Order: sequence, then structure tokens, then C-alpha cells
Amino acid sequence: MNALKLLLFLFFLPNIIGAQVKMPVIGASYYYQIDKSPDKKALPAKGNVKFWDYGLLASPYIINYKTSSPSKESFIPKGSSLVFKSSNDQSYFYNITKTNLGLTGYAGSDFFEIGYRSNIEYTNSFKENLSGLKMGKLLTEVSETYIEFGIDNLKDAFLKKLPVLPDSIRLNVLITRKNRVDGVGKLFLPDITLSPCTRITREESYDYTIDTKTGNYKWVDASTLFADNINDLPSSKVDILFYSPKYIFPVLKLSTDASHETVLRAEYMVPDKTALLKDKPAGLPDITLFPNPAYTKNIKVEFSNIPAGRYTFKMYSLIGKLEKSTPYYINNSKFDIVDISDLKPGIYIYALVDGTGKIIQSKRLTIISP
Repeated sequence: MNALKLLLFLFFLPNIIGAQVKMPVIGASYYYQIDKSPDKKALPAKGNVKFWDYGLLASPYIINYKTSSPSKESFIPKGSSLVFKSSNDQSYFYNITKTNLGLTGYAGSDFFEIGYRSNIEYTNSFKENLSGLKMGKLLTEVSETYIEFGIDNLKDAFLKKLPVLPDSIRLNVLITRKNRVDGVGKLFLPDITLSPCTRITREESYDYTIDTKTGNYKWVDASTLFADNINDLPSSKVDILFYSPKYIFPVLKLSTDASHETVLRAEYMVPDKTALLKDKPAGLPDITLFPNPAYTKNIKVEFSNIPAGRYTFKMYSLIGKLEKSTPYYINNSKFDIVDISDLKPGIYIYALVDGTGKIIQSKRLTIISP
């Protein structure tokens, strides 16, 4: 009997090994899209769920993440062996072992909205390969990061509230991250159905101190002086992640608002073959309304690769009547919601016009039933 068990184990061993999620390797590509205002705002159900339906998520652009060696990066968090760099200039750094994918840092748009960009290095890496966690499992991790900002990198909203103006500011953040597996079921995405998937609620809480520096003097703790600035920073964040045993990274990430009760944004995976068939921005200015044809009262508009400046979004009927005119300040990209409930079904022309009256781009929109 023991010999028979051994034979059966050896027979199924390749399948068991093959089912394990493969760690990312240098030269791989991953594709995602971001719906910046999902129609489905309620939090997804927990527990044993028949299915979660996010098949109507939409975005005009593909974000391509490529993996490479971090050796050529200007900023490299300690212990990093791979960088996960996106086509929209965000970089995630990882330390990879046979069993663990650890997030060691990040470089890109500032998470904490103090500056325009930030370089983040975690004192302890965060575990990112979570698809193997069982229902009810709670994983708690704690790390710190120290983010330096020069005055020229601080956003105006933060800068205006400073009680004094040092040369540099260092934001020290103690991060407590909790990942709890609280759901399992089938997941519908626009281009793929995945089963089973696990639902994970990720809660992060933040404790801050602020140091300042002037000239060649040492960093000085100025947390008491900057108390009002600290109080304006987010105290916590909640994301809902969906993992499939077929993929190392989340296949869907839902970001919530400050109350943690409403979904603000959805980033979802796109299969390789599907991504290669979809249009991707090629560095040229682009404006897109979607869904198109339109069948809802509100539709979405995204601007991409637009030089910084003031513009006007205009929409015309086919006989040339101006139906809508909205001014924007755009710096590379922007997203907004357009109310078309007052427009009749038909074909319209929309365009982005710069301050001199030059049309940057124009396209056609078909309205079926606003």
C-alpha cells in the first residue's frame, strides 16, 4: 500500500509543482487597465461568493509593466533584485526568493500627496504573493520609510500651510499593513473569467513624524511645529484585492474613498493576447470618451500625453451646434465625468482645443440612449 501511495504521489507531483504560481523574471510584461470611476461603487461581497461581476470595467488605455534589473535605476531600495516599471513612469521594487515576492520600495507619483514625486524604501519588505493564503488568514506586517522632499518638489497645497520654510522636509512614516482573506469565488473581468479567486481586504494605517533641514545642519524633528500638516495626511487606506492562483500579482485592485465604504478606482489585469490587440498611447496627444457608443447618462473622458496648459473640451452636433464647452488645466493627463443626459441620441463630434483655438484632436461619439 505504501508503494502504491508513493507511485501516486510521484505521478501527480509535476501537476502539483506546475500549479504553483511562478515568480516574475526579468524581461516579462504584465498589462493592466484603470477604470478611474467604476460604475459599481459598492464594496464587493465577502464569504463564499458565487461570482463577482466586474465585466463592465472600462478604460481606453493599456498600462504595460515590464520587469528588469534595478541596476540601472537612479534610485534602488536596499535588497531589490527586480524592478516592475510601468509605461506611465511608476516603478515598484522587489526582492525575490523561491517562495516570497517582497515589495522593497517605490518611485513615482507621491502616495501621500505632499510632493509631486517620491522615492520610497521600506525598512522591511511587504509580502506581495498572497494567492496561497487560506480563507480567514490574517497577515500583519510593519515597516517604516523616510521620504525626503526638496522645496521645489512640494505641492502648493502643502507648501502654503508650512509654518516655516526649510530647505528640505523628511516625512517619516510607520506603516502597519493587514491583509485578511475574507472571500472566495469566481471573478468576471472584461476580458477574462477567473475561478477560483480570493478576496483580500488590505488595511494600511500610518503614523507620521516630520523632520526639517536647512543648509548643512542636521535633520531636526519638527513634528510639533508641523502638527497641522500631519493632521491633513491620510491616517489609513483600504484596498480590496483579488488574487488568482494562476497569477503572482493581483488581477483586480479596488481602491476606496476616505470612508472605506465606496470604490473610487479599479485597476484590473488584461491578458497578454488581449492587450496586444488593444490601442495603447504612442506618446501622442489623445482624448477618448467612453463607453462609445454611449448608453448611460454619464460617460467618461480621459486625456493623455497633453502638454501642460489650459484647454477647452467641446462637443458639437453634426450641424455644428456647440452642445458642451468645459475648460480644463491639463498637465499630461486628466480624467473627468461628462453628463450627456441633456443630449438626444445621435452622432456628435468632440474635440480638445488649446488656448489659441487650435484643435488638438477631434473624434466622433455615438449616443444611443443617454
